[in-house]
Amino acid sequence: MPAERRDRMKKTHQWMLFFLFLFFVSEILACTKKEEKLVFYQTTQIQKMDDSKEDTQFFQEEAQTSQVSESSLHETTQAAVETIAVYLCGEVCKPGVYVLQAGSRLYQAVEEAGGLTANAQAEAVNLARILADSEQIYIPNISESIDQIENETQNVISSAAVVPSASSDGLLNINQASESELMQLPGIGQVKAAAIVTYRNSNGPFSSIEEIKNVPGIKEAAFEKIKGMITVF
Repeated sequence: MPAERRDRMKKTHQWMLFFLFLFFVSEILACTKKEEKLVFYQTTQIQKMDDSKEDTQFFQEEAQTSQVSESSLHETTQAAVETIAVYLCGEVCKPGVYVLQAGSRLYQAVEEAGGLTANAQAEAVNLARILADSEQIYIPNISESIDQIENETQNVISSAAVVPSASSDGLLNINQASESELMQLPGIGQVKAAAIVTYRNSNGPFSSIEEIKNVPGIKEAAFEKIKGMITVF
């Protein structure tokens, strides 16, 4: 084989090796870039997940803080609600002492007392007026004249009148007490107060304070709580 031909083949072989080398280098570089892109993508996704978790945690904490604030505000508002006690007498179905929210009006107290009787002179009082704590309100009878009403009202205002169901020593007379008055006793709710009144209406006045234990729901433990606060006469 001539020397010139061998030289050409040798050069051709060298060029082929050179191009193969370039090809492999380019492939390696391409793979490296793909790996870098994959790593970058994975890192970005992880960062997004972390950010999402932080946002979720932040909003959860904000929601909990908001709930606590609303609960505290509600408790504060409830604690700020004041009550008043008024004594309603005269022509109402259930005369007695009633505990109402501050700012209540006379008609609301009358509703608590079971309403006006058929003989009540409703136009003689202002049912829309706002009540004051420790106030005593007299509802006149239709047979009373203006002078009599004024005299009775003056007596109510000027006298240190004792609630009919209370004795001179401050004990509650369970033979005359209304449901609302009975509910002021410790451990006596609406159901037990109604049971006491029902028993009294069915069996007549209590002969002793111990007889109240015959009322359904009034056991020895309940009696021990109230025995020093009640009386009969």
